[in-house]
Amino acid sequence: MKSLLFRVLVCFGLLIFADPLAAQQDGDTPYTIHSRTDVVLIPVVVRTSAGAHVAGLRKQDFTVLEGGKPQSLVLFEETKASPSTYPVKTEPGEITNAITEGPRPQRVTILVLDMLNTPFESQASARAELIKYVASSLDAREPTVLLALHNRGLSVLQGFTTDPRALLDALRVTSGQTPNLAASSGIEIGISTEAIKAAAVTANIDPASPYGQSVVQAAEQLLLFRESVETAVVNEQRRIAITLQTFQQISQAYAGVPGRKALIWVTAGFPFEISDSGALQVPGVFSEGTATQLRYLPGPRYDRTGAMPTLPETSSLAQGNDLSLLRPLFERTEQILTSANISIYPVDARGLVVYATGAERSSINRGLEKELRDRQLTAVASMNAIAAATGGKAFHDRNDLGNAVRAALSENETYYTLGYYRNSQDVKPGFRKLVVKVAQPAVEVRAKKGYMIPQDAAHSKLGRQVDLGAALSSPLDFTAAPIFMRWKGEPTVDKKTGKKQLAFQLWLPPDPSAVGISSVDMEIIAVATNLKGERADTFLQSVGASFSPETVAQVRKLGINYDGNLLLSSGKYVVKFIIRDLGTGKVGSLTTPIDVR
Repeated sequence: MKSLLFRVLVCFGLLIFADPLAAQQDGDTPYTIHSRTDVVLIPVVVRTSAGAHVAGLRKQDFTVLEGGKPQSLVLFEETKASPSTYPVKTEPGEITNAITEGPRPQRVTILVLDMLNTPFESQASARAELIKYVASSLDAREPTVLLALHNRGLSVLQGFTTDPRALLDALRVTSGQTPNLAASSGIEIGISTEAIKAAAVTANIDPASPYGQSVVQAAEQLLLFRESVETAVVNEQRRIAITLQTFQQISQAYAGVPGRKALIWVTAGFPFEISDSGALQVPGVFSEGTATQLRYLPGPRYDRTGAMPTLPETSSLAQGNDLSLLRPLFERTEQILTSANISIYPVDARGLVVYATGAERSSINRGLEKELRDRQLTAVASMNAIAAATGGKAFHDRNDLGNAVRAALSENETYYTLGYYRNSQDVKPGFRKLVVKVAQPAVEVRAKKGYMIPQDAAHSKLGRQVDLGAALSSPLDFTAAPIFMRWKGEPTVDKKTGKKQLAFQLWLPPDPSAVGISSVDMEIIAVATNLKGERADTFLQSVGASFSPETVAQVRKLGINYDGNLLLSSGKYVVKFIIRDLGTGKVGSLTTPIDVR
């Protein structure tokens, strides 16, 4: 472990800190640190119509507007990202969630197969195109991770690797999945005919008569239609929740990689859109040719102030009567996407969509074709909206999926990075719209459309639930807050419980972005689960303190060390450590197995 000059000790629940008043003795004036940390960073892609990078632009060639007002750029760089090096070097007995070293922008490839929002028949063709791309075009120097989104959330098909063969093996063994959430939607499929007949009798209608039979059949058809719409609505809500949380998990996982990240998302569309004002836009759900807006949802009602259910798993997000309940989650996700500099590049897994033609088509087929066209337009609109909002580009109506992936990755190699100080007095929650202009004719400019200031996301109950729920359920470690961890000494026996006490030490390296740090306000969580997924012990500690000038200098140079312990019986466990910085909103997590003997 690195040198220990600042230590936070936990002993019988007492926190021992350096004296925050050490600099105020003998009538000294209070120690004050001034800092400007609210820097808005904007990666900007500038391309010719042929797709080539426009090199040699100067700062005066760019204009950045926030809310229509021009901003003064304090940072300008033509950024050339290089492939990252994995893993980060550690000392003996030490593990870390850090995935890159140094502040220079790094280039990584993040591929996601979206099996939640993609029809089963399109998944196989998408995998085949990806196999072709990996086998013929993948740069073996560039670390690539392959992820999948399915009904239960995010999974890792292949962790970061520079070996194309490992990615090919992962793609070849990946099976498709029917994107069906009805089984867990909470709505029973099937209408009780006996209940309908009983209702007819109550209304003095003989269900055995011709008129009564027609009434019963009409009631059955009406209820079946309503049931199918409600099932679709609930499923759509769950798709939105799962997709949003996956965005959040991926953003948190790669936030520690400096620079712009291109997220290649192979899908048939998203269940939502992002409007020009940064709001969550919900498309219609089509049932029997009728577009039904997602307004009513069966189930218990929760208010929007933070009383959303606990989020140990992705599926628990899909609760409530109104899709507006998902907006706080959406706003937090949008903030994390922006902070992590993630640009989304949706690639249509269906390739070129062709509809049936011919004058002999029946009216039923024409109606079906219209619905398919409407679905296609909705899917393409969702891809274009999310790509534009995050500074990416959507690829659709083409069969060369591999070339689309290659084009998306090329935009991550060379780009411009702009930065300006935002108005620190402007703290009102909401979306801040950005417009980037370039004084160069006939070029394509891609940059994120804005950033979100959520409703006190770091300190609110909802913000805590969203962040911790995502960290606990994610198969990826979060890297926005780097953590180095090691076990201290041999386990000892706790006299009260008879369990083994395992001491751990966490080192939080200096944060270059925390220019004016003079205090710490964070949560430290350690959760141990057995191989059945059952929680064996949970350690939770809130840490808050102000620093003396001497301690500030030490923290800036060496970071912070933290000591804690877990109580576990003999057996095998998986331990997840989570650091949540309430000052910056950054989250770090680290997962490690342990065998207690």
